[in-house]
Amino acid sequence: MMHVVLFGAGHVGHALVKVLGTLPCVVQWVDARDELFPDEVPANVQVEATDLPDAIVDEAPAGAYFIVMTHDHALDFSLTQRIMRRDDFAYFGLIGSKTKRVKFERRLLERGVAASRRTGWRRSPVRSAWKASSTRRPVRSRWRSPRNCCACAR
Repeated sequence: MMHVVLFGAGHVGHALVKVLGTLPCVVQWVDARDELFPDEVPANVQVEATDLPDAIVDEAPAGAYFIVMTHDHALDFSLTQRIMRRDDFAYFGLIGSKTKRVKFERRLLERGVAASRRTGWRRSPVRSAWKASSTRRPVRSRWRSPRNCCACAR
């Protein structure tokens, strides 16, 4: 079964969990702010209230789908860098602007993340996405409605 790791329990994360909760996938919903999680979540959603989200990246299974949409640019970058150093994820999406993308790409380069790992930014609801594969090609966006905003809707 597809494993989606969603970082961020803000309003966008809440909306995405409502959709993902209807799909055949396991969702690991991660945020340090425990008070933002609802009392009830769909059966396929696991809430992870943690101050160590980098550990969640490391513990995620091979083939995981990562979606980063936190309230903190520094945390977004830390998670991005950690995810980019993995070579076994199926998808990575990051919410943000073109400026954020450019800054992150530059910082990843400065920290030694290979250019092949930094390619594939796509404009989409989560603004940018990478797909891990031997060719490191961009993810093709199929997103037309909230029901298919995630790869597990395919």
